[in-house]
Amino acid sequence: DRGHRARLLLAFDDYDAVHDGKAGQGPLRDLVGAPMSDAHEHARRVCRDFITELKHLGICPVAADPDGRGDELPDWSVRYQSECYRAGTYVPWQRLLLARRRVLARTLGLRSDRLFRPYCRSCGRNTTRLLTLSPGKVVYGCTRCGARHRERDPRSVKPAWTVDWMLRVVAEGIDCEPAGQDHCAAGSTMDRTFAVFPDLFGRPQPVIVPYGLVRQCGRGKVYGARGGGL
Repeated sequence: DRGHRARLLLAFDDYDAVHDGKAGQGPLRDLVGAPMSDAHEHARRVCRDFITELKHLGICPVAADPDGRGDELPDWSVRYQSECYRAGTYVPWQRLLLARRRVLARTLGLRSDRLFRPYCRSCGRNTTRLLTLSPGKVVYGCTRCGARHRERDPRSVKPAWTVDWMLRVVAEGIDCEPAGQDHCAAGSTMDRTFAVFPDLFGRPQPVIVPYGLVRQCGRGKVYGARGGGL
């Protein structure tokens, strides 16, 4: 509207783990703690259904393939985070955040070992306990399968959501992003990370456009991880 060229980025957070709640029951009960993308057909169907709806609404270009991709879509792009992490796309930023983990922990009010959770090389779950954490070496033990691993490649080290969001903002060059009103309140993600961007990345936080939440009478907001939506 202001005459600037804009590109819309849709990111599927399919590198997040399957929750041990209603979302982890039924067909996903054997994948609790694993990346959502490991539920191959289920995850693909969910993403493709969403792309189809966005096409009906005139948001996703009709020329995009069922996964939302296309070679000649200059104002539209899609990222599947599991692909980006596993391909090493975010490794430089992962190393930077690992190096600054103590500063991040103080700013966010969390312990540094809670900012990152590796996926176990043996069983693929995030049921891991960090033993050593640095940009060049991560050592962890898995409480599920008992394995212990030393990793020098951080691509399997999944940041917590707040850190993951900052990483992808910088990696993708995001200038403006919508966010739920709960993420914009005092003490929220957007509030706590505001000062991190110029200090750590040398750029401002994106312009945040808040939106309201869909709520159900007596049940709070519709929250997908709990599987409680209508």
